[in-house]
Amino acid sequence: MTTLRALSAFVLVPFLAASAAAGTVTLAPVQDSTLYSQSGSVANGAGDYLFAGTTAQSAKRRALLRFDVASAIPAGSTIVSAALVLNMSQSAIGPVDVKLHRVLASWGEGASNATGQEGTGTTAQAGDATWTMRFFPSTPWTTPGGDFVATPSAIHTVDFGPNDTWSSLATADDVQGWLNAPATNFGWILIGPETGGASAKRFDSRTNPTPANRPQLVIDFTPPLVPANYCSATANSTGLPGRLDALNAPSLANGALQLAASNLPPNTSCTFFFGTQRTETPLGNGNLCVTGSLFRFGTAQASSTGVATRTLPFGTVPGNAINPFSTWCFQAQYRNVAAGGAGFNQTDGLAVTFLP
Repeated sequence: MTTLRALSAFVLVPFLAASAAAGTVTLAPVQDSTLYSQSGSVANGAGDYLFAGTTAQSAKRRALLRFDVASAIPAGSTIVSAALVLNMSQSAIGPVDVKLHRVLASWGEGASNATGQEGTGTTAQAGDATWTMRFFPSTPWTTPGGDFVATPSAIHTVDFGPNDTWSSLATADDVQGWLNAPATNFGWILIGPETGGASAKRFDSRTNPTPANRPQLVIDFTPPLVPANYCSATANSTGLPGRLDALNAPSLANGALQLAASNLPPNTSCTFFFGTQRTETPLGNGNLCVTGSLFRFGTAQASSTGVATRTLPFGTVPGNAINPFSTWCFQAQYRNVAAGGAGFNQTDGLAVTFLP
């Protein structure tokens, strides 16, 4: 789909639910801990600090964090953005890139509580996460050091703080997945550079004595039945960026989703498609906003006022992929020869969470 090519007038009235006000919540972790590579029986489940990176002795440190998203946001909401905010409280090195990865298995936070600066951890207690164990002493990780998605959800350069923030379209997708399927919420793991000498950064944990320094997850969302526009659309030959909107409520009971692409060049050809993940990658004269598993569902001709519409009947989707409380990302691509360049462009993206 990354090689997509561009393929009766009315008043555009996007669907808006009565309770369309967006919301913001700030969550504290329900679990956090540090993995220490020097031993499978060292942990710090109840400590005041988290660590990511390597020590001067080349021992690795990785921090785990999990937030209870489903208890704070209504089911069926669409996540607009998600930002992890940490307070870096100690470092012996300048700026380093620290990566945030989605964890693939459950893990524990036991009663272990290291003393002093906590950099070497302490003896693991029952239920602790350690370098080799998800739950000490007898439930192992598949891979020592944690089981996680290889591609990071976000990368942030950590210097000397404060308020280091990891936020991306992928973190929004992660949180959306945890909201839609709470049983898959195993949180994130924070990994600093692990070659080339000391790189460790210390962050304050959820039990730190200073509440203002504890980790936070800041989530912006739209309520159920209200899709969320995301990703930047660039101006086309009309001088405006293309925009995608839903014309009816995204409920499976409706049988179909009606979409409208607006601000298009008059009478241009427009292709509609959708996929599983968000992105913002240059394509043509604009940005591709959809990635993952992709489906195309037809073309339409823009009206003389620059509006193209297309209906997606749910029964025609391959494999009945659209299920209750699933989120899909939609976009439209259109020809725009008058703008020069590649001769085609895209609307912004529209993230849609479907209710029964």
